[in-house]
Amino acid sequence: MALDPLASDTERHPAQSVRAWFGEDVVLSQGSGSGGTEAPVWTWLLVVAVLAFFFEGVLLRS
Repeated sequence: MALDPLASDTERHPAQSVRAWFGEDVVLSQGSGSGGTEAPVWTWLLVVAVLAFFFEGVLLRS
């Protein structure tokens, strides 16, 4: 069974095609007036999960 190489295409999609598939509300444009970069929510969730696993190990050893 051969895999389709188009299924693993990792190119960035243009905003117009994303708007066409998911709607206008999903696509957020980054304005030049923001000044700083913000971390996505999943980054903080990942940090919390790693800390929870770490502290679970600490509690099991004591």
